[in-house]
Formats: sequence, C-alpha cells, structure tokens
Amino acid sequence: LEWEGQEQFNKQDDLDIKNSSGKSVAKVRSVTLDNGGQFTFMQIKEAGHMVPMDQPAVALRMLNGFLDNKLPTHHLSPPEHISHAASEQYAASEQYVFVDDQPLEIDIVL
Repeated sequence: LEWEGQEQFNKQDDLDIKNSSGKSVAKVRSVTLDNGGQFTFMQIKEAGHMVPMDQPAVALRMLNGFLDNKLPTHHLSPPEHISHAASEQYAASEQYVFVDDQPLEIDIVL
C-alpha cells in the first residue's frame, strides 16, 4: 500500500512492549507525519484476530494507550509504564477482569 508516510514508517524500528513482570507482550511501530497524522501498527503476541479474547490485559492496555494518546510515535519515547487499574489487576491475577460484576467486553473495529 503506497501512502505518504510509507518510507518513513519502514525505517522505524519495532519497539518492545512489556507487561508489569517484564515479559514482552507486543511490538509497536509508529510514525508521525509532518501534517500531524499518525499511523501506529501493533503486533500482539500469542493472540489471533480476537485480541480481546486471547490477550485481554494487553488489549485493554492498547486501547487505554490509544485513548490517552500514550502510544509511542517516532519522535516520542515510549511511556515507561502505562498504569490502569484493570490491566494491572489482570496481570497480577491472570484472570478476566470484571467491572460491576459484568465481564469486560472490548470490540475494536479498524
């Protein structure tokens, strides 16, 4: 796919994303264009096309990082630690996170 930031994006290195115990859970590559546009590509490890089902804590972290505009871009360092109570709770317990006694459901449509 040809696009304005293709060459710049291809030159970027993948950045490693780790969970609270230091395990690598994802890789991310991102670029910010001169016009302010951004493109971020994230590869979630040990997940298929249903990332929220396969890796719910990582999916939540990705979504929160996107909503908080804290995903790394080519000119910004990645955040040292993204802390959200639900994702930390999941990482510690290795169980699904429940909010108000309801299963956490995340649908990401791109």
